[in-house]
Amino acid sequence: MGDAPNQVSARGEFRVVTIKTRFDENTISSTRGNALLYPNSRVVTVSDENGNQYFPSAEAQSVLEKSQAQGTAMTIPLRPGETYSTSLVFDLPADIKSPTLLIREGELVTHFVIGHENSLLHKKTRFQI
Repeated sequence: MGDAPNQVSARGEFRVVTIKTRFDENTISSTRGNALLYPNSRVVTVSDENGNQYFPSAEAQSVLEKSQAQGTAMTIPLRPGETYSTSLVFDLPADIKSPTLLIREGELVTHFVIGHENSLLHKKTRFQI
């Protein structure tokens, strides 16, 4: 991935996943105003059918950033109605079976909040890639 001298090779194969972040203006109070909404930290992983987890490749992500193809970081705040896209690179085994993407909040305390998407009994929403 990338051009010399900023080239990296995958151990398996690189997969680039683009995530769209959107602040839906229809889900807020009309009195909220136009102030920025700061997103919580995110952990993005890909899992295979055996439960192995893969995180974005730091080396490949660096190449993507240098090529200006990364998009906008998921930490950037949004105003109502705004949207942006973020691309992440995963170095996955060439023979990976049934890879799924999981995006979740990174804050540890959310695992103890009843009904939160990170809580033990809450079903996770995964995206087939």
